[in-house]
Amino acid sequence: MAVAEPPLSPQTPPWLLLSSHAVLPLLAMFAAAMSFSWASLRRPSLVPHAWYLTLGATGLAGGILILIPYEMTKVLSAPHVGLSNLYQVSIFTLLVTGTLALGFDRTGAPGKLLPFTTPILTAAAAFALWLTRVGAATPSELVPALQNAILPLHVAANFVGYGCFAIAAAAAALLVRARADKLHRRSNLPPVAQLEVLAHRAVSLGFPVFSLAILLGSLWAYQAWGGYWSWDPKETWALIVWLIYAAYLHARPTWRGRPAFLAWWLLAGFGATLFCYIGVNMFLSGLHSYGTLAQ
Repeated sequence: MAVAEPPLSPQTPPWLLLSSHAVLPLLAMFAAAMSFSWASLRRPSLVPHAWYLTLGATGLAGGILILIPYEMTKVLSAPHVGLSNLYQVSIFTLLVTGTLALGFDRTGAPGKLLPFTTPILTAAAAFALWLTRVGAATPSELVPALQNAILPLHVAANFVGYGCFAIAAAAAALLVRARADKLHRRSNLPPVAQLEVLAHRAVSLGFPVFSLAILLGSLWAYQAWGGYWSWDPKETWALIVWLIYAAYLHARPTWRGRPAFLAWWLLAGFGATLFCYIGVNMFLSGLHSYGTLAQ
């Protein structure tokens, strides 16, 4: 007679969860895509390999994201959508950024953008794997502040904005590389002007979505804490990121003749975005402390 498996519990270690086992293959696929995409700069015949590896890894991230809520139904008394801690949103970020990377590569700089987006995706996948190792993948009950219907919309909009800013940073890095290669007359990369337009397109998509995220976050804050804005570190850094990209969009018509300057602006903006995403959660405390590793 077969013995029934004991049910999972909120103390279930992450290594018993199927979703956490899939993160290592996810990292391996993104790392392979990065290797092929870098090699494709010299051997264009490798571009399809990089593209399909990125597509497969992005699809796997989507599968993990679907699996997480299912696992939580087996663990928690009140399962939720699964966008409430750093690990879960990191997987969501991989799905969003991978999808955007494929779309912008295909429509804006075919075969040339992936070498600059796959390192970001690989680093994000390595971070997600590390989170599984420190226990951040274990499902947990929602604190009262997170039991709000606005939360999934706020988080989704926030990380779509982050994904767009990552694409803009990749396009900016490609622009800097293309400009340097052009000076040495050995470039096989897209024209600098084309890359500047590509970076602007990414910001133009991400900025209004990120603005919506801040608006939704203020509505959620009012319902959770009784105020629309509290100058919490997360809120403050979100405002800093918003101001950086707002200033970029405002200044671009004037500074378009200096694409390298705009490219470095976007790279600095992405640095601020990374700190808002990871640094605040890991090193600062405040009303958003439920997003830390101590979750």
